[in-house]
Amino acid sequence: MSQGYVILNNLSGWAWVITLVLSVLVISSKAKQVSFPAWIMVPWCILLVSNWLGTEFPSDQRTAQLLCPLLVGIATSSLTISDAQLRQFSWLLRVASLVALIAVLLVTGIVVTGSLPESTALAPQVMTVALLCCYFAARYAENRQSRELVIWGLLALVPIIGVTRTGVVAVLLTLPLTLAPLGLAKRLSGMGAAAAAALFVFYTARFQEKMFDSGEGTLSDILEGDYKTSGRKHMWDIFEDAIRDEPWLARGTGAGEDLSWRITDGMAGYPHNDWLLMSFDYGVHGAVLYLVTLIALALHAYLRVRRARSPEVRILLLAGASAFIPFVAFMYTDNISIYVSYFGNLHFAMLGLGYAALRTADESSAGPDRVEQRGHPARVTGR
Repeated sequence: MSQGYVILNNLSGWAWVITLVLSVLVISSKAKQVSFPAWIMVPWCILLVSNWLGTEFPSDQRTAQLLCPLLVGIATSSLTISDAQLRQFSWLLRVASLVALIAVLLVTGIVVTGSLPESTALAPQVMTVALLCCYFAARYAENRQSRELVIWGLLALVPIIGVTRTGVVAVLLTLPLTLAPLGLAKRLSGMGAAAAAALFVFYTARFQEKMFDSGEGTLSDILEGDYKTSGRKHMWDIFEDAIRDEPWLARGTGAGEDLSWRITDGMAGYPHNDWLLMSFDYGVHGAVLYLVTLIALALHAYLRVRRARSPEVRILLLAGASAFIPFVAFMYTDNISIYVSYFGNLHFAMLGLGYAALRTADESSAGPDRVEQRGHPARVTGR
């Protein structure tokens, strides 16, 4: 593992802690201005906290990581956001996309060697790319400008360069499965293009080496489960057997990590499948509750789009709602729920900005007297 990769992970670790602290401070000072639908997550939070209090395993960090995106969304939704600021945010996302692409080229050494590496350590970064792809897919669906599609296409190359299998599928589907109004014909053509691209990538030498011990295989081998999992399949079988024996048992936060450490002799603390981890720690009912919570959050954001008069607000809410789709996909083969610096915090910040902009617009329409009655400052920006 390179020194740069270690430093990057240390930075991401500090990033979510600092973000958590700042979010709490913002919420404490702007509680009356919060517009994020935190009530949707109350049942899940109660389950999470009760399992944190009742567990015998170390669980402080994971509990905080699972709560962090929610706090980010709440804090962000309390801000006063104008349409001009949203356009600045869009510009920042374009810059972030450019930086991400340059970073991938540098980290993988493509600019030096002129060839693609056999393997990379870009799985967390691909999660961020998936979120960015959701945003630019929503922008393209909203304004039909080809430049948004170009940015989306360049970002979609990252999981291919990184040889991240789930990442390729999740990212390619962000365009045809966007919740923005794309149109049936474009969705079907997008699905066809995504399937063709995935099939082409699947039969490249790099992905064949990544997928199969023999270095080559077919789609039927995938369906039969005959492919490389780097030991994950063994872990998944053990977790599945335990869950099948006691599906409703909530073992407590950290129980799955403890089992993972024991299975791998201290080499891995997670099974690389968030659904299995949550089912093991919180029972099947806990995992179902989490899924229902995600669906409710996506639906709430999607329905709020009807109140948005600004295209920028619609794009944010539609992108945020759409991003739950790749999030759920990544949960099957990775630990995206704790990679909050790479996906969760950014995702909920996007949603929070959308809700904040909606509230700001409502306050501007109501006038300063109405704002004073709600306990906000009389002066509202973004008029």
